[in-house]
Amino acid sequence: MRGPLSTRVSTLAIIFFSVSSSFLLVSSQNSTKKVCETKECLSAAQNLKESIDFEADPCDDFYQYACGNWPNVHKNENGSDIPQSTLLLRKNEINAEIVDFLKQNNTKDEPNAVHKARKFFWLCLNEAAYSNKLDLIEPQLKEIGLSLVPFLTEEITNKTFDYTTALAKAPKLTGINVLFDITMDLHPFNQTLNKIVLSNLKETSNSLNTTSPMASEEKISEAKFMADIMQKLCVLRRPTDFCTRWIAPDNKARNDTIKNILKQQDEIKQINLEPSAPVLITLKELQNLTDSIAIEVNTTISKFNWTRYIEETFAGLEFVKLNLKDPASIKISTPDSIKEIIRYIYEKNNLRLIELGLWWKVASELLPAIDLTIRDIKNKLNSLEVTPTVESGCIQKTRSIFGWAINYSYTTNEKYIKAKTTIGRMFAHIRESLKQIIENAFWMDEKTRQRALKKLQLMKSYLVYPSVLNETTLLNELYKDVKITANFYETLVSIHENDLRRILSMKNQTNNLEKIEIDPSRVNALYDTPENTMIIPAGILGVSIYTNSLRLVRMLILIIY
Repeated sequence: MRGPLSTRVSTLAIIFFSVSSSFLLVSSQNSTKKVCETKECLSAAQNLKESIDFEADPCDDFYQYACGNWPNVHKNENGSDIPQSTLLLRKNEINAEIVDFLKQNNTKDEPNAVHKARKFFWLCLNEAAYSNKLDLIEPQLKEIGLSLVPFLTEEITNKTFDYTTALAKAPKLTGINVLFDITMDLHPFNQTLNKIVLSNLKETSNSLNTTSPMASEEKISEAKFMADIMQKLCVLRRPTDFCTRWIAPDNKARNDTIKNILKQQDEIKQINLEPSAPVLITLKELQNLTDSIAIEVNTTISKFNWTRYIEETFAGLEFVKLNLKDPASIKISTPDSIKEIIRYIYEKNNLRLIELGLWWKVASELLPAIDLTIRDIKNKLNSLEVTPTVESGCIQKTRSIFGWAINYSYTTNEKYIKAKTTIGRMFAHIRESLKQIIENAFWMDEKTRQRALKKLQLMKSYLVYPSVLNETTLLNELYKDVKITANFYETLVSIHENDLRRILSMKNQTNNLEKIEIDPSRVNALYDTPENTMIIPAGILGVSIYTNSLRLVRMLILIIY
């Protein structure tokens, strides 16, 4: 779990200087040259020097000292206030590569999954694929248990809203989890069974600092986006003059509804506790745990029904084999966060608010696939670009769905094949360097040293793309149920309905495919604390230092960050 940016970068800088020194020591054991004076090294030193704020005191604020001048020398050329970064620059390069790959003609030797990715991308760009009939979303909303316009007071279904079932059904239709993530893995003691894995939302680690100007600007933009959608949906069910009055900026009911939905989003994002030890638990124990919270806070809403939630989530997935009475049938990766999310629901004691928040998640995800105007607004809301294009929005959508098919391009590119070998050697060097640091750390007692060395020895690593992506049959299997029609909305709903099956079927594989980062634009490496696993995504491969010593410093930062 990541802390505030300043803490992360300060820690990064300290770790970097320690590890990079040892790395260079390991790499230069056979060389008598102690100071690098090549053009590449001098260039890297200059890049570091330009980022330093020499007016800051490193003892007071090391982040400001090491990186304080970065925004001044790396201004965003497109006019945004967000400064350029190594990661963002590389991400932009990857997106350009993805566009080139998606615009290529299909070849016979490529997997069918790649052809589907290209077809989806072009469908997203095709204006004729958008019907602009917003009530197309109504069948999906009804299936979840929502109405088309729940924000209109008389249509609130507070007394009958089954939030347990709705929270299980929504991800199947939108691909978005609302309160927590639920997935599946192989049972630790019985390989013929599966275990359920519960965790807090991954997006909570990127929650906005709600006091920052950027956060306020985003809220204003999303509030306007919400108001526009409410107005478009309102006129489908109410007279125009009624909707004009309801959506007016001075209408208290409208303002309170939007404010409460956005406030709920922020509050859920803030439920992001420090990682706690994972626990194995039975379904009965999990239900008793959350029921005790309901009793403690004296809530009047119905208790969250874990049996119904799990049954609905995995309904129709015949390959999922569960024994919910087994002591290891459920793993809660973040138990404290799960308990606080349930506590939040009970303390709010307001099903109407849960209903509205869920409605907004579904509507804001699906409506851009129907209406061109809503699509363009959503693209602008989600993009760091000042003037995002339709193409950039379609790239993002294609990446998120067909990440594995796009990652296939790495397996056929000679430059990336060589770079994968290089990154393997570099990771081995870093592991050895860290081992030396631990062995020579004078401040460590022997017990702590041995535990750290054991943890390092057991650390798993997943580097860039897995070789199994070369297996056409496997790749096609992941997308076999994806049907792309002439209607973009129908296609998107079909894909979401098959996403859970695809993701969970990967969990039953023994090739660790699901461990590798799926988003081909992901550049930043990450360390999974509970799993003691280092994941280095394929996007890093494009950094030029794998074939050139230039920007060695940047590469180490990418790996350690």
